[in-house]
Amino acid sequence: MTNITEYYDIAVFDEKLCETDEFYCGTEYEIEDIKEIKLPGFDTMYPGSLSLSDVNPYWRGDVGLVHDGSLRNHGIEFITKPLTYENSLKVFETLHNGLVLGPNPYTVRTSTHVHVNMCNMAMDQVKHMMLTYALLEPVFFAAVKPERQHNIHCVPLNYTLLPSVYASPIQDIIKSWSKYSALNLMPLRSQGTMEFRHLHGTGDIQVYQRWLTMLGELWTFVFNNPPN
Repeated sequence: MTNITEYYDIAVFDEKLCETDEFYCGTEYEIEDIKEIKLPGFDTMYPGSLSLSDVNPYWRGDVGLVHDGSLRNHGIEFITKPLTYENSLKVFETLHNGLVLGPNPYTVRTSTHVHVNMCNMAMDQVKHMMLTYALLEPVFFAAVKPERQHNIHCVPLNYTLLPSVYASPIQDIIKSWSKYSALNLMPLRSQGTMEFRHLHGTGDIQVYQRWLTMLGELWTFVFNNPPN
């Protein structure tokens, strides 16, 4: 059965992502008001002296630094490589312990996006994941700050016309999708991931862990229960 990487001919980050039966994800952290950055094994970096790319991350271990023009006060978008659940938590802690922040690093402009690996899913499982999420969308929004469902960069599916295409083949659904939907399917074509944009900017590892647990449970259910 054709999987997402074969259909879109994706050059995956690591071939094991196409074969694993384990949950993997990459996270994007938007953080403002950064004074210093100190990651293990690297010299202290000062945001004002860094010249970062919008496209090519400046990698330090499992963490990459990317310029984001929407962030203020030396804000940076930090991204991670694809990681297991446990390693995602370790990197969260390592990153946030290595930041010296001002008094207001997590404003309404910041959010935390999680890209869930779908490279090991068949095309019908990908649609199954999308439909299962759609059924449970209110539960996911209940787990984040209330204002997220009114953010123009994180629009609930039920606030859009997207439910009208749910009966279509998944390939056509992806073509119809919007980047700023709370669940973003567009990265499936280039990275083999689904992007969950709900979570607000946070330095609280318990909040992040609860969110990652929800995504892991959704992924595990779909992986272990093929669509009927």
